[in-house]
Amino acid sequence: RFSARVTQRVITGARDFYARPQATIPHACNGDTARINGTYRLFAHEDANIETLLQSHYAATEERIGARVGEVILVAQDTTSVNYTQLAQTRGLGPIGTTADGAQGLHLHSSWAMSTQGLPLGFVDAQCWARDAKAHGKKVLRHDLPIEQKESYRWLKAYRALAAVQQRHPAVTLVSVADREADIYELFAEATQDPNGPKLLVRAKHDREIEDETARLFAIIAAQSIAGYLHVQLPRQKDRPAREAKLAIRYATLKVRPPQDKADLPVLPIQAVYALEEGAPKGAHPVDWRLLTTLPVHHFEQA
Repeated sequence: RFSARVTQRVITGARDFYARPQATIPHACNGDTARINGTYRLFAHEDANIETLLQSHYAATEERIGARVGEVILVAQDTTSVNYTQLAQTRGLGPIGTTADGAQGLHLHSSWAMSTQGLPLGFVDAQCWARDAKAHGKKVLRHDLPIEQKESYRWLKAYRALAAVQQRHPAVTLVSVADREADIYELFAEATQDPNGPKLLVRAKHDREIEDETARLFAIIAAQSIAGYLHVQLPRQKDRPAREAKLAIRYATLKVRPPQDKADLPVLPIQAVYALEEGAPKGAHPVDWRLLTTLPVHHFEQA
């Protein structure tokens, strides 16, 4: 807990840097000596870290989540990089690109809660770190390390933060949503342990082995019959005009086998949903979404 004076300094500093996010400390503080010195003291405070500073925000987010009894709340987690290359004298940065001596900055992994209508509710978790330049490019060692020592552990840590919220608010269904980088077997293993825990929805990256099947995941879900069609609006992107896409929906309940280097983990029951666009414009890449989830998918509406 911060004292009232330190709390006020946090609020003042946040306002100063919100107004001038790229300014130096003296410029952000408008040259006011007292504010400049107070900001430096704040940054030197042993409890001035991301976890402590966000506690009140997490509490407010959770209060908003708890008020939406009976609803499904989507909590999207993803990673971004913050580029501080221009601040060459800053200590504690790490590589954010493909080379150790290239762009320098920090990585931020956040979990953002929203209603299914897109109403923002706030952050549930945020993790910030700098990569070690000495360890950069040593992916060959990743199979020899436990998940807790890998950068990918951030996905499990974020899920566990959400699980704590779910335990306190059982009347709300929380769904952790992530893109293909989160297709991690340990994450699904954790999400299937507790039937009362948060659900998981991840875009598939790995064409995994399936129990009692010779074909793999992608071929099996592509061979399912079409359960129905869904029309979605695709927003404009720099290389694609906006359009309505007609998606053929297929789904299946499967038992996924662990990778060979994780044979100690159990076979997992997973629902797979496949959404493939029909009639895409000539030259356009059709929508091709393979989704894995712990949510129930027994009919087209659930899919």
